[in-house]
Amino acid sequence: MASAALAEALRAADLPEEQDPRYRGVFERVESLVMQWVQRVGVDSGLSEAQAAEAGAKLLPLGSYAHGALTSGSDIDVAAAVPYFVERSHFFEESGIIGLLRGCEDVRELQAVRHAFVPVIKFVLRDVPVDLLLVRLKLPQIPASLTAESDHLVGRCLEEVDVHSLNGARVAAALRRLVPNGAHFRATLRAVKLWSERRGINSASHGFPGGVAWAILVARVCQLNPTAEPYALLERFFSTWRTWKFGTSPATPVLLTGAEGLKLSSDEQLPAKLAAADWNPARNARDRAYLMPVITPCRPRLCSTHSITRSTLAIIKAELERASSLFERLLRPAPPPELLSVATAGAAAAAAAAAVFFASLGAAPRERWTALLDELFAPCAFFDAHRGFVAVQLSADSAAQLLHWKGYVSSRLRKLMVLLERLELMGGVHPLATPLAVPPCSSPTELPPAPAHRVTFFIGIRLLSAVAGAGAGANNRPKASHVDLRPVLEEWIEHVCGWDELAALCPSAQLHARYTRRAELPAELPPELRLPPDGAEADETPEVETSLESVLGAHLEPSRKRKQGGAGAAGARAARRHPPALAYDGTIRGLPPLVDE
Repeated sequence: MASAALAEALRAADLPEEQDPRYRGVFERVESLVMQWVQRVGVDSGLSEAQAAEAGAKLLPLGSYAHGALTSGSDIDVAAAVPYFVERSHFFEESGIIGLLRGCEDVRELQAVRHAFVPVIKFVLRDVPVDLLLVRLKLPQIPASLTAESDHLVGRCLEEVDVHSLNGARVAAALRRLVPNGAHFRATLRAVKLWSERRGINSASHGFPGGVAWAILVARVCQLNPTAEPYALLERFFSTWRTWKFGTSPATPVLLTGAEGLKLSSDEQLPAKLAAADWNPARNARDRAYLMPVITPCRPRLCSTHSITRSTLAIIKAELERASSLFERLLRPAPPPELLSVATAGAAAAAAAAAVFFASLGAAPRERWTALLDELFAPCAFFDAHRGFVAVQLSADSAAQLLHWKGYVSSRLRKLMVLLERLELMGGVHPLATPLAVPPCSSPTELPPAPAHRVTFFIGIRLLSAVAGAGAGANNRPKASHVDLRPVLEEWIEHVCGWDELAALCPSAQLHARYTRRAELPAELPPELRLPPDGAEADETPEVETSLESVLGAHLEPSRKRKQGGAGAAGARAARRHPPALAYDGTIRGLPPLVDE
């Protein structure tokens, strides 16, 4: 009953199959293009046609595609392993694979991200997003048998960036090897990824666990419950991480293997910088400071959840609590004490208790399972969960420019969240994982006309209530009438406008950031992100006793021609750092003072 209900729920979500032919066709097409490109580079480097053809290349999958856990928005992440004569500069040149991809009729949204920590080419092929990485190896030919776990592969990388590019494929291969039952792992991971996507907690760039972190968390639950079916693993997933010591000092790490399982071959060593970056909380204060340490299972060990903040951790914990409570409320089986503590009950007693508990889960009526999964996978009504938002609207004259602008700003949105968290009266920030192509938020101030191509990022904010009365205590804080977002927005926009490639890639880029009440939200918001009118929940945070527009309202914009004398200190700093085309107008237009005098 339980297995059938879970399978039906995943089918109803219209998820791609594990071996979806469309994704397989895109993978093979990318592999063919990479092989053509390597052969062309080989001939240009002086190899004969036969030698260049024999040099070869190999695509190593990573992420959702490698795990067989695709969701509706999944992309194909692949690392192209190529011979030593292929230079990294060839990867991004118009005469290289960029030009080859640009000439394909079925490729769109082509974007080269050269200066990222892991350089990548992003594009959409046959309506499937693809992230293509490059791994250069000290080999004249790439054997067809090459895998991400081939012997001495790390030692054969030419540069540190190649090790970083290879790391995702190595992690994916290690996960497949370390789980006791691959089919159960894939089914459970698909359910967890669907849940995290629907609840809006699946974006690593916005401070939530990404696909790798969710996969490691599922893999660990599979290790702890090696005989459990996917429906039972799903329950164990929420109950395990609900009570895990995340956010403590130090937090308890999630590890899939001990140090003895991470040794490299005797004749290969990590580069010095990568060896120093290897996760080691005994040595590095940074590694002790992670709020939710989920560690990758191969060297260099890295924290896959390094971007999590206090606010996003609180959201993750609340979602885990909600999911676990659904199992308790709708299925009503109470886990026996032996299942909760192997240390006190013993392994044999815990295993016996687990078998009984999992059987009771599976025997629950199907209608209860259906009701549970419907509620578990229900989208988060983001815009009804908060009374106020910081709206960051981006616009540009073309879709291509907006693509670059959106990607860069998205990678810097976490910095804005951290700045907001530092405000004294900020109770929490909650980013919406996906930007929305909606009209501007209504406002009493007039914005300059925006180009047709635009998207808006939303960050829900929760302000602490003003405290009346006097007296000592942690709850006695300044009244909310003194909250001021202007310094935060100015600092963040100055940071964003410092992008070195802004003038080259996005000369028409604009950005408007302002505080927005729920009533000012555009009517065109996706309905799944709102509650029905008769079921709307009120935010438990009391309204702040002041005019929020006069306290928080602000919009700032990058402008191609800086107004002389009107930008203030922030504009002057930007003008000193950047040419006029990259400066922004830091004035606040048409609003009362943002803080009480």
